Amino acid sequence: MHSPSELNIVLLGRSGDGKSSTKNTILGEKSAQVWSSATSLVNQVKAQNLQGKTLRIVETPGLFDTSRTKEEFQQEVEKCITHCVPGLHAFIIILKVGRYTAQEARILDEIKELFGEDVLKYAVVLFTNGDQLEDGQTIEEFVQQGVALQELVDKCRGRVHVIDNKYWKQQQDGYRSNRVQVEKLLKTLEEMVKESRGQYYSKEMLQAVKKMRRSLKLIRLFENVTHVVKKYTQGKGWAAVMLASVLLVGVYFRHT
Repeated sequence: MHSPSELNIVLLGRSGDGKSSTKNTILGEKSAQVWSSATSLVNQVKAQNLQGKTLRIVETPGLFDTSRTKEEFQQEVEKCITHCVPGLHAFIIILKVGRYTAQEARILDEIKELFGEDVLKYAVVLFTNGDQLEDGQTIEEFVQQGVALQELVDKCRGRVHVIDNKYWKQQQDGYRSNRVQVEKLLKTLEEMVKESRGQYYSKEMLQAVKKMRRSLKLIRLFENVTHVVKKYTQGKGWAAVMLASVLLVGVYFRHT
């Protein structure tokens, strides 16, 4: 199975964890904007260390960003997929080396809720702030220090890497070198695409997740309304029951 000549990659993570810097670190200086919106940016570059493959990177809005709903986030990503034919080959989950808080622990659940369980087949964990590692410590050793962190990496089939967008730029050799680490990351992406036999995360897969989200939301809404209806109509006449039925029908058509 030949790997595709183009790789479409999405960066996922919280605001402030280094998505923009990571994009620049991976692509280097010779990147060109090919499509942009108010919240996302797709860059394209010929990546020579991937035998001339075209590498596109989508920078998404921040996870847990309260300025937009999950539905709006999914719509933005769906717009990006449209510009990344045929679909997305890899999701890179961005985390910082450092204290692993309760919010970071929620990232896995948030990503699965937004993209579905299948997204983990295409996921890689990439840490920024590599200079925060202890002397001689690898990123795998850092991950092993936390149960939740190890669980996240395990769910991504052990695919984990580290860079430092500030201090590792000049170093050319050794573990603490962005050049070395980016080459390792790109090799992992190449292997992941081969293992998936060229399959990719498609617009249809995201639409199916969105449909499931709407269905679950509707079910929860019906349960709440039904609870109120039962309470309201208990011991009441047929007119109250009819009014409640009309209310339920109205709720259904408003949210479908």
